[in-house]
Amino acid sequence: MESRIKLLAAQVDKRLTAHLQTVQTLVDSLATDHRKPSQGDLRLVTQWSSGPVSSGHAGYLQFFTGTTWGFICDDGFRPEAARVACRQLGYTHTTGSSGVITSSNHSSVDLEDWMRGYEIVLDDVTCDGGDGGLRLDSCSHALIGHHDCHVTEAVFISCSPANQTG
Repeated sequence: MESRIKLLAAQVDKRLTAHLQTVQTLVDSLATDHRKPSQGDLRLVTQWSSGPVSSGHAGYLQFFTGTTWGFICDDGFRPEAARVACRQLGYTHTTGSSGVITSSNHSSVDLEDWMRGYEIVLDDVTCDGGDGGLRLDSCSHALIGHHDCHVTEAVFISCSPANQTG
């Protein structure tokens, strides 16, 4: 009987530890993402069953219009724009893999379903190096909210986590 109690206590301890780790992860996430976004802010998100979550150094690039988050279309989006975006996000450079969404983990139907709540809000982003290179919205682009893209043309970038600034 005593060994069964010890076994049950160990199982409860293991579950409690797992729950505490989950809570700590959520607390850490809230602590680092507590400020309200400003127009022109960027974030990287990944697919998640309950919606997008910040994904660290790689994901679909989103732009804050001042009222809502939305995707950036890949039309005209080149490595120079990816470098500017990574710098704005706090990284020194991209890993070189950026461009159109290509996902082997999800069918295009799954991807479209996940993205359904978001629109393309920025299109024809072109950074030429003479634009200051500090913020993506300082590069040339179509009027915010105007585009000729399908949501599956959203930009996916990967920034280098090894050289994060700040």
